[in-house]
Amino acid sequence: MRPTINHLHKFYHSPLGKRVAKSLQNQVNDWWPDNHAMSLVGLGFPLPVLTSLQTDTEKTIALMPARQGASIWQRADNSVLEDRRGNLTAMVESSYLPLPDVSVDRFIMLHLVEHTVDLHTSLREAWRVLKPEGRLLVIAPNRASIWARVENNPFAFGRPFSRSQLNSLLEDSQFETVHSRHGLFFPPSQRPTALKFSSAVDSLGGKIMPLAGGVIFTESIKRMVIQPPKGGIKARVLKRARIT
Repeated sequence: MRPTINHLHKFYHSPLGKRVAKSLQNQVNDWWPDNHAMSLVGLGFPLPVLTSLQTDTEKTIALMPARQGASIWQRADNSVLEDRRGNLTAMVESSYLPLPDVSVDRFIMLHLVEHTVDLHTSLREAWRVLKPEGRLLVIAPNRASIWARVENNPFAFGRPFSRSQLNSLLEDSQFETVHSRHGLFFPPSQRPTALKFSSAVDSLGGKIMPLAGGVIFTESIKRMVIQPPKGGIKARVLKRARIT
């Protein structure tokens, strides 16, 4: 089962969803504090994190899969030129993005990888549109966390991942992983008491239980240098031909 755009909007307008969005924003802003004059694209349902990143970018676009549905989203900065305001979302197929080659500086995937059947194709599309040394940030459910088991949040649906699984998928798509860590250390509870102390638990949990977070953040780079095979050229020779 995949959450629809209505389910996602309902969750992120709930008290728990607002707290989740704030936690994700804090993590992403820590990774990418400066996005001045950069082109930024989000795929899946990236609005919870794009809203805190897009005020200083050259352009920001939210792409949403057709099977999920899309919603209207407007740029928060009202001081920009008139032709840069208006709707910033588009409904797409994640395996074919309507973007030119090497046109994006930074790319975020949120609520995407756990629901995508042909994930390799989606990652290759991200690789295609990113500029050389462009950065991809994938936010995925942590399979070892309680968030993947309690069905009151969108991270409990689809396929959860381990850190090593995400790294392998990215490497297979010619990305080089540079950073990886967990987030969302407070429990997925709508109770007012739990929400009241969620910020403190989130901060403390990252220090004492760094692998128990509800999501995994993995940042990778589009490298243009082809690394030599392990073991040198001889590693490619599986069996010498026998001449008779």
